[in-house]
Amino acid sequence: MIHMTNVRIRYPDFDLAIDDLTLESGMTVVVGRNGSGKTTFLELLSTGIEPDSGEIRYGGMTVKEHLPLIRRNIGFAPSEMELYEDMTPRGFLQYMAGLKGLGDTSETGEWLKKLHIEDISRKPIGRLSQGQKQSVAVAQACLGRPLALLLDEPSSHLDSLERKYLMALLTQYAADRLVVVVTHELGEWDQRADRILWLDSGRVCFHGTQKEWTAGLPLNVYSGIIAAEQLAGIEERNLVRCSIREGKAHIRMIGELPPPGFKQERPSLEDAYFIRRLSQPFVSH
Repeated sequence: MIHMTNVRIRYPDFDLAIDDLTLESGMTVVVGRNGSGKTTFLELLSTGIEPDSGEIRYGGMTVKEHLPLIRRNIGFAPSEMELYEDMTPRGFLQYMAGLKGLGDTSETGEWLKKLHIEDISRKPIGRLSQGQKQSVAVAQACLGRPLALLLDEPSSHLDSLERKYLMALLTQYAADRLVVVVTHELGEWDQRADRILWLDSGRVCFHGTQKEWTAGLPLNVYSGIIAAEQLAGIEERNLVRCSIREGKAHIRMIGELPPPGFKQERPSLEDAYFIRRLSQPFVSH
């Protein structure tokens, strides 16, 4: 468990302020527009940067008193992690295992298999695709099975099949550990995330379960089919999804009342985010 109390970090053009937040075991998915503080939030949790004020406790321990122990129990994969491109994935993981003080390097082979990069484990990292490099970054974060796994956009370069494999792996990992994932693709984590954390302008706007995230929304979700030429009558800001086939527009939208012939749908995680963002204008601090 990680608990943040009155945490502040200030930059010339941005500040992150978290008054009271507890992250418990399970999958927490972090969302927010660009510049909302998601990456800064992960860097704080990883002990990569220090807050200007406030306190972060890791299972009751503070960085000031127990930094080495805390860092041994954190795995972190930034969105664009710098890897040693002349090393192989296997060599890099063995190197990182050594830095983490892991005596048994057999675990490196296990994560190579689990992340489907065993067959390219002896290629130079510089010759790998972006998706393969991303998998190497996630693998090094998992070494030692840390109690807290912090991942910034871990699936952004993966194909659809590898994304599914990764999400299944992380869901399993989160059964008895804390996994915090920053993502722009909230829909992928439907039925997998235990909690949603929404950051906006450096503030926590929401932290709760999936059920709480999709409940009590000020607008509803509707779907229906209309003639393509009727699209002009629907506000673009209310369109969640639209595809045109054979002169017909297949629409998923939000609103207070449905257009004629539309049916109400259960809000997805992505729908709820769309509605919450639309209902809460950007506020600078």
